[in-house]
Amino acid sequence: MALFKRKDERWISEQMRIIYQEYEELKAMLPNAQELSDGFHDRYKLAERKGLDIQVFLTNELAHVQDLHKHYQKQQEEAREALVRKERAHATLNQEIARMALAYQHYPKCSFVPYQEFPELSHLYGAIQQFEAQHWHSLCMQLRKDHALTGNSGLTPLEQEMRMLVSQRDQSEPHALLAFTQSYRHQLSDIERAVLEATKEVGFFLNGLKSLLDALHYDKELPAYQAIDTMIRDFRLSSIKRQVI
Repeated sequence: MALFKRKDERWISEQMRIIYQEYEELKAMLPNAQELSDGFHDRYKLAERKGLDIQVFLTNELAHVQDLHKHYQKQQEEAREALVRKERAHATLNQEIARMALAYQHYPKCSFVPYQEFPELSHLYGAIQQFEAQHWHSLCMQLRKDHALTGNSGLTPLEQEMRMLVSQRDQSEPHALLAFTQSYRHQLSDIERAVLEATKEVGFFLNGLKSLLDALHYDKELPAYQAIDTMIRDFRLSSIKRQVI
């Protein structure tokens, strides 16, 4: 009988050690883990006073604290995974922002814009000059032929705008850059406004041309349309549109 009692005491002692160890580990997860541990101690003393089956009591208590441990461990793992996902998403966003910020660099530079001070504006006017040389004239001919755009059509104002955006035969600076170059040469305080206005001129033209092509159900897979759409995205011009009254 004494042997069984010693075995029971050893079992109870071992169970108590395991339970307290579980609560000790919970302290890293829960700020009130000590209160939970003290609550177990109080319940154990109450079970002794009431003469409850201590083995059953401790078995249930161990299952309870282990469930708590698993629950909060799972919460910690989910929080870590959420943090990793957030950091990855943030890194991806930063990479995309960096890519978008430099997306214009593959376009040629415009010699009329000081590149060191205004690289994006230089590439913007280089891009429109390249578009004019590669796509503009053939696009106008196609629109006149296939869609009968003649006279004072939606194409005519765009042709006038294009002449203002690119250098003409005398190799002078584009008319749309005159205010900018004047501000730059005379170091005027409104240089930032001049840069914005020069940028808006290109945005107005590209979005106006894209709207015209969309209205004509122009094939979006053709090179001219692709070039327009890509320039709008690369220079972030999608919101620069003329107000329609």
